[in-house]
Amino acid sequence: MISRITFTGNIPIGKRLAAAAGLHMKPVTMELGGNAPVVVCSDVDPEATAELLVRAKFTNAGQICLCPSRFFVEESIAERFATRFAEVAANSKVGDGMDPATKVGPLANERRVEAIARLVDDARDRGARVLAGGNRIGHHGYFYPPTVLTNVSDEAALLHEEPFGPVA
Repeated sequence: MISRITFTGNIPIGKRLAAAAGLHMKPVTMELGGNAPVVVCSDVDPEATAELLVRAKFTNAGQICLCPSRFFVEESIAERFATRFAEVAANSKVGDGMDPATKVGPLANERRVEAIARLVDDARDRGARVLAGGNRIGHHGYFYPPTVLTNVSDEAALLHEEPFGPVA
């Protein structure tokens, strides 16, 4: 007997599962993606907060549903925060996830690398400024560097899709 359905995935499949579960009165728990925001207020140390949030964002190359994707920073500290965030991200070692010195491992597959590249290129084409990363690392393995963008247009796909990768 099935007592509950738990699903992590996309919205179209989630809708189908929820409809089927409803026919049998089964409860469902679903995580269907999103853009986890972070609000950074001016009463914090912007550099220390940036260092902390780099770890939160780029853990597992940003491939965790709870990794923040968007950062809303009060204007009075925005420049200091962005500068330090980009600096720490750019200096994060990318490589073998089994190496203790590595801070950002590979993406799950080639499809993820291509998706991240598409989101970054689209944002850049729409006027975003790249502060760190922004281009695939070589063609061996599924590596994409921690990428930091500012001034992302409201029309950019990055603001409407879950990046699920190393892009902030």
